[in-house]
Amino acid sequence: MRVSVGVQPGAQQFVQIVFATNDPAQPSGKIDVVVQRVKGAVFASPNSVIFGAVRSGQRTARIVEVYDNGIGDRRVNSVRSLNPDRFEIRSLSIPDLREQKPHDFAGRLIGRFEVIPRVDRIGPLDGDVELECSGDQRSKVSIPVTGNISSDVACYPSTVVIPRFGGEQFVDFIDVLLVHREGHPFQAFLESVPVGLTATILPTERVGQTVLHVRCEKNSTTPADAIQRSVIRIRTTSMKGPAEDHDVIVVHPRRDS
Repeated sequence: MRVSVGVQPGAQQFVQIVFATNDPAQPSGKIDVVVQRVKGAVFASPNSVIFGAVRSGQRTARIVEVYDNGIGDRRVNSVRSLNPDRFEIRSLSIPDLREQKPHDFAGRLIGRFEVIPRVDRIGPLDGDVELECSGDQRSKVSIPVTGNISSDVACYPSTVVIPRFGGEQFVDFIDVLLVHREGHPFQAFLESVPVGLTATILPTERVGQTVLHVRCEKNSTTPADAIQRSVIRIRTTSMKGPAEDHDVIVVHPRRDS
């Protein structure tokens, strides 16, 4: 019989095994299995980093503390972000043993670091922090990071397909609406436009809105028989918030699709 342990390091697990027998006097039985403490890896507090929704430009960070989980020769050798474009890692010093507050069950503090999101880039923060440890069978430990950097200005839609089939012909242009979530006026500037596309910022009559007009160039060298993706980057500025960069993804389908 084998019992799988699925709880986090440092935690306790209780499993009740119920089984049938061939004894008419006792047709069933049960065994209670208690794992007092899982010591298979270091203990991280918290064991996942959750930022939730963060506004663009809003500085924030989360501190993670790493404990030896009762194994005295464990050490943290390095910590790195597996998604450095979305969040960074900054190592922090460990207080002197006399200044440390003892943990209830996780042992000795062996590492501290800060997870800092890139708040200048709109989009999800999903990724992992990787710890490389010594004195442990599991030399690498991953800590998940999740959250989202939300913007004052939103693009509708943020992904477009051109050229696209409309009626009996391909349509080679599309409009993307840029809207300030609180209706404040803002300015939009083109940061980069891929080869084969033209893009123009057009004003509208409504305050807090503008239009990005995107068109495929007729003499573009972009092949029309293969699916491709490119990105138009726009920067917006307003009196009510920081400058923001927005990516509009352009998908170019095969013409025979």
